Amino acid sequence: METCVETAGLRSGIGRVLHSYGSAKRETFGGHPLERFIRKDLPVIVIEDLGTAASGLIVKGSAGQGQWADSPWIALMDPAVTNSPQRGFYVAYLFAGSMQRVVLSLNQGIGAFTTMSSSEEALDGLRRNTELIRSAVPEYEKRFDDGPISLDARGHRPAWYYQAGHAFGRSYERTLPPEVVMIEDLRSIVQVYRLLIHRNATLQKRLVVPTTASGKRHLEHV
Repeated sequence: METCVETAGLRSGIGRVLHSYGSAKRETFGGHPLERFIRKDLPVIVIEDLGTAASGLIVKGSAGQGQWADSPWIALMDPAVTNSPQRGFYVAYLFAGSMQRVVLSLNQGIGAFTTMSSSEEALDGLRRNTELIRSAVPEYEKRFDDGPISLDARGHRPAWYYQAGHAFGRSYERTLPPEVVMIEDLRSIVQVYRLLIHRNATLQKRLVVPTTASGKRHLEHV
């Protein structure tokens, strides 16, 4: 059974997922209260805690489609650049498969990269793009880290791509920092995200465009 955790704010909502997801995955997916919480309630909490900074953003949460995902995510997206974590760039809470940590990440769409014939080339392309994203918004250095993140992939292929696509952010261990710190981190990374969008036209000219197994280049990439 899902552990009952207070979920009035961001910290407790994220904590609920970290403490309950492992056991929830052993139960039926359809109609599960935690699945609904991740898909419906947690995005609302994120929007409320962002306040006016949430204006214009799409916030989505997912624990899987038809069955439990290895790990869930919450994505904050500006429709000017994306409406899906599969393309563009966005802010996300990425939960490690072990549920020992969650990463607040400025990440990029992995969809087209996962279709490349060489996964090594795809991961290299994502990493090259992260460097370009960082150079476009050096302001991130005031608050965020750009070191590698661990989502405890364990052979779970999408997680490797999300790790490679991470430009900067902050990792929280299972204990989580105070609510005020998490909210300030969220508002700050959204602010940098908006700067990145403002500079997107210049950035797009430099980003790596993934090539599919058939040799075609994706025009809609990040």
